[in-house]
Amino acid sequence: MNATVTGLNSGEIVDYIVDTTNNIAVLSIEYSNINFTGIADFTYYQSCREPKTVRATTAELYPSFIITTYFYDLENLSFENSYSVANITELPTIVLGPCVTNSKDPAIQTFYSGFLENTAAGVSEAFQTRSPTIQKYFISKNICNYIKKD
Repeated sequence: MNATVTGLNSGEIVDYIVDTTNNIAVLSIEYSNINFTGIADFTYYQSCREPKTVRATTAELYPSFIITTYFYDLENLSFENSYSVANITELPTIVLGPCVTNSKDPAIQTFYSGFLENTAAGVSEAFQTRSPTIQKYFISKNICNYIKKD
């Protein structure tokens, strides 16, 4: 999905721990009212048939979520040596474009109903890739530009 994200500066640090014994730093940031808008390709894999792909506009409003990043090397606080995980505290409002929501195609209707039933799983999967990028943006814009120059 190619998306425009707004509201990332709303982040608030809720926890920060440095453990020198285990050489780890943990940073948790809570974000509120974050919007993702864009265009996404949704592919429905049908049994014994070719998959169907629909391109649709999307709008997602996340009331609240917390991302926690674990930095595994205190000498080099880089995202290459980190792991980020999101806790979606409240499911988002997601609006998909009419080519999905108003489709008369039975395969697309099946996909859409399954999408609505499994919103939590879809959001969780999306944040596996979104979390590090969101944290990196917030840290570089609001805390420090941690990129080292050789």
